[in-house]
Amino acid sequence: MQPQTPQSNPYGAPQAPVGDYVAPDSGVLDQARSVPAGHALAWYREAWRLFKVSPGTWIGVWLAFTVIVIVVSIIPVIGGMIVGVATPLLIGGVMIAARGADREGVVRFGDLFAGFSNRAGTLLLIGLLQLIISMVIGILFGIATAAYIGGTLGPGIAQMTAQQILTWQVMGPMLIVGALFAVVFVPLTNAVWLASCLAALHDMGALDALRKAFSATLRNLLPLLVWVLVGLLLAIVATVPLALGWFVVGPVFLCAIYAQYRDLFAATDKGA
Repeated sequence: MQPQTPQSNPYGAPQAPVGDYVAPDSGVLDQARSVPAGHALAWYREAWRLFKVSPGTWIGVWLAFTVIVIVVSIIPVIGGMIVGVATPLLIGGVMIAARGADREGVVRFGDLFAGFSNRAGTLLLIGLLQLIISMVIGILFGIATAAYIGGTLGPGIAQMTAQQILTWQVMGPMLIVGALFAVVFVPLTNAVWLASCLAALHDMGALDALRKAFSATLRNLLPLLVWVLVGLLLAIVATVPLALGWFVVGPVFLCAIYAQYRDLFAATDKGA
């Protein structure tokens, strides 16, 4: 007689080893989703939900983040470069804190510095690559501006009055160059933030994380534009009452980076 196979009880306790369980949201897509522009608003809604988990802790995280960036940036000559290289370390820590709020309903202030001990080399490499790319872009735009001034205005600019310089004929092309620089710089910054998420939360290498992050940004330029425009409006509102609104808007911005990452990359999510 063949032994009978025991019938499985669909309502019983799981028989597989619990240690082998992998959280369904632990995976990351190889190619990011392309989402509608309206998802940008969903990123802010999700960010608000994460902020409400522990507003006091989030405010502390944002204040520490801001103070560190300001203090380091005022170091003569090299301050700005240090900020550019080290920012992914802080962003990675913020993403770990946001994941705690998302999964566990707990925000830990110490997670802000988790990037310094977890994946520090990878995050620093992301920051270094960002610095190099930014410098190259800045040099190219600087050459374009200098060529315009030298070729169009010539040495006569030294004899021009401020009223003559501050005209659309003179300043217009410079403003256009500045706007083009912003158009390039914003997607670059967003890609670096997303790459920091992937490196900190998924142990991804710097080049692989940047590749995926740049692809995600280019596939979602329209929602990114909406996200930036809404962010500018929130920044204006936050600044009006003695800048007190930044105690809310600042942390929400940080949480919105995590919300964007979840929407674009989380393997089991259909949206933010």
